[in-house]
Amino acid sequence: MNEGFDEALQLQLKVLTERLKSIETKIGFTQELESINDWIDEESAKRITGLGKSTLYALRKSGKLTFSRLSKRKLFYRISDLSRLLDENEKA
Repeated sequence: MNEGFDEALQLQLKVLTERLKSIETKIGFTQELESINDWIDEESAKRITGLGKSTLYALRKSGKLTFSRLSKRKLFYRISDLSRLLDENEKA
């Protein structure tokens, strides 16, 4: 009876190990997408700054924030530009 329990436990451990490997792969891929050198995607920019899509749009249109567009819907922003904006708006 112990032998059947051990086999079931080993099978569960194998399944968990495979799931962990899958999660590690997905996390690594997500981090690569979020940050390409100095560039981050719009979702990351919104999450990091707390700014909304319309505010980022207004900053782009006013020329205060540069961006790159790789497809019709995918926008990227320079981290250094976001940092510069934060520094310019710093209050004592």
